[in-house]
Amino acid sequence: MDRAELVDQLRKILVDDLFVAVPPEEIQPQDELGSKLGLDSIGIIELATIVSDRYHIKADENDVSDGHFATLDKVCDLIIARRGAARADPAATAAAAP
Repeated sequence: MDRAELVDQLRKILVDDLFVAVPPEEIQPQDELGSKLGLDSIGIIELATIVSDRYHIKADENDVSDGHFATLDKVCDLIIARRGAARADPAATAAAAP
């Protein structure tokens, strides 16, 4: 999956699962998820949980507080980095699996 596909999937998650009121095609990768798109802290934690489950990576409140869920760009960076690390270390994938 390339980055553009990942951004499109995340836009769909924001609109369909987290009820962001902005149409998916208007959500830009650099938009702030909180101030621009209206996600509150609970919504951002929910996004971290969804990302963790759907992409089989470890993502939690520490990643939220570290700013990895501030924008779609940052969420994409986190997913790509964690999936790359999991490919490099299969034991990491097993540890992150639910």
